[in-house]
Amino acid sequence: MITTITYVILGLFSGMVSGMTGASGVMVLIPVLTVAFGFPLYVAIGTSLLADVISSIPIAATYYKNGNLAWKAAIWLIIGSVLGAQVGVEGTQLFPESWIMIVFALGVAGVGLKMWREGIKKEMGVFSWKMPWWLELWWARILLGLGLGFFLGLITGLFGAGGGIFYFLVLYFLLRLPLKVSIGTAAFAMIASSISGAFGHWSVGNLDLQTGLIIGFSAAAGGIIAATLDNRIPDGLLSKTVGVVFIVLAVVMLAVRIL
Repeated sequence: MITTITYVILGLFSGMVSGMTGASGVMVLIPVLTVAFGFPLYVAIGTSLLADVISSIPIAATYYKNGNLAWKAAIWLIIGSVLGAQVGVEGTQLFPESWIMIVFALGVAGVGLKMWREGIKKEMGVFSWKMPWWLELWWARILLGLGLGFFLGLITGLFGAGGGIFYFLVLYFLLRLPLKVSIGTAAFAMIASSISGAFGHWSVGNLDLQTGLIIGFSAAAGGIIAATLDNRIPDGLLSKTVGVVFIVLAVVMLAVRIL
C-alpha cells in the first residue's frame, strides 16, 4: 500500500514536470526507480516510457485546447523517431548505466542554463533569431525532420527520455516556434516515440506493467494541472521557470550517481 502511494506521488510530480516543460518524466522517474526501488536501469527506462505514453496524451490535449500545439511541425520528426526508437532499444546494452545517466544529466543542465538566459532576454526585449534560408525549402524541412526524428528516437530508446526534451530543443531553438507551442508540440511528438520505445523494451522484458500504469495515470493528472498553469503565465517567466526545473533535476540526477 505504501509503495503504491509512493508511486502515485512520484507520478504526480513527474507529470507536473512534463506538463510544465514538455520533457519526459524520465528525469524524475529513472533516478527514483533505480535508487529508491532497486529497478534495473533498463527496466526503469521501459517503465518510464509506458508512463510517458499515458501522461503525454492529456498534456498534449491541454495545450491543443489552448491553441499551443503545431502538430504539422512535428509530423516528420515523429515518423523518424518511431524508427530510431527501435534501433535505440537494441543498443541499450552497449552503454554503461553510469555513462548514460551522467551524459543525460549534463545535457539537461545545459538546456536549463540556456532556458534561463532565454527568459532574461525575452524580458529585456533583446531576443532575436533568424531562421536559415534553407529551412524555408519544403524538402529541406522534411529531410531535416526525418533525420532529427531518427536521432531523437534513437536517444529515446537508449536513454528512455521519451524524446520530449530533445523535441523541445529542435522546435524551440532551431525551428523557433513560440515557447508554449514548443512545449505542447514536444508533448504531442513524445507520444509516438514513447509508444515505440515502450513496446521495444516490453518485447525484451524491460518493463514493469503495473508500476508503469500506476505512475502513468498519476502523471496524467499532474501533467494536466501543470499544463493548465503553463498556458496562463508569460513566456519570459515560463522560460526561466523551465530553466530552473531542468537545472535542479540535473543536479539531483548527478548527485544520485555520485552517492
